Amino acid sequence: MADEPKLGPVARRLAATRRVLCVEDEPDIAAFLRAYFRAAGYDFVHLDPTDPAEVMRSLDEGEPDLVLLDVRLRGFSGVEAYRRMRADERWAFTPVIMVSAHSTSLPGLRTPTGLDAFVPKPFNTNVLADLVLERIERAQELEGRGRDVRRELLTQEYLEARLADEIGLARAAGTDGKLSLAIVRLRSLDEVLHEVGGEGFDHLLRTLVERARPLLPDTAVLGSTRRDEVAVVLPGVGPRSAYTTLRDMVAELTGEFRFAGGAVVPVDLAAGLASYPTNAGDPDGLFMAADAALSDAVDDGSAVQLAL
Repeated sequence: MADEPKLGPVARRLAATRRVLCVEDEPDIAAFLRAYFRAAGYDFVHLDPTDPAEVMRSLDEGEPDLVLLDVRLRGFSGVEAYRRMRADERWAFTPVIMVSAHSTSLPGLRTPTGLDAFVPKPFNTNVLADLVLERIERAQELEGRGRDVRRELLTQEYLEARLADEIGLARAAGTDGKLSLAIVRLRSLDEVLHEVGGEGFDHLLRTLVERARPLLPDTAVLGSTRRDEVAVVLPGVGPRSAYTTLRDMVAELTGEFRFAGGAVVPVDLAAGLASYPTNAGDPDGLFMAADAALSDAVDDGSAVQLAL
């Protein structure tokens, strides 16, 4: 078999199959990256926004495979745009590489949610290009296993990685950084399974998640931990506000659920709540604290318990 012909820069650009959105307020850097990535065969789109809404519009219009996101933009932080992306299920798996002139801005970020790379300026363009390609390919793999389609929830693997990222962002914010994690359990699982079986339970869970989302902040992240539990990450929310939010949500969802076929099942929920940095400073510690609080709520029949 003859070797495939090697494409020159112009041909590669015309045949581009991957798109990079560069959110950057320094035109010289954007122009340099544009020339480099287009010559390497990428469709490259530059955006110099004044608010996160512009970033979201550009995502909708361009549907990029990866976002290069500067931390400090004109009038707002790239972190705001990142959180809006992750709050929209269409962009939950789009990889994001943050770039900043301040090398200590975002320590401790971890893979594989997409915000799995932080590149300080000045950067090596060849290294950045290799990173872009690797993150795009890995994101395609992650999207295939990162969501439990049956339940329309993020898997625990993705949830834990996202929680680690958010703790990194909160830690970078110093004394202003805060985050809460709740684990919500369906205490009436046995009754539900007895009345409607596994398929009925799946339908109930999907419906409860749909009803819960409008009751939570837009930045909330929902994922599965086990069959009768859903974890809720609340970025930027401290324990008091998180407690009020979870208490109201549980009260709204608790009661009876009537299926179209006439079956009625009880919905009895309990939630355990832990916060960064009050209860723990790492994902494992937060999960343990929230789980202990959930056990207390289940044992004493309360709706929501705060970790000690």
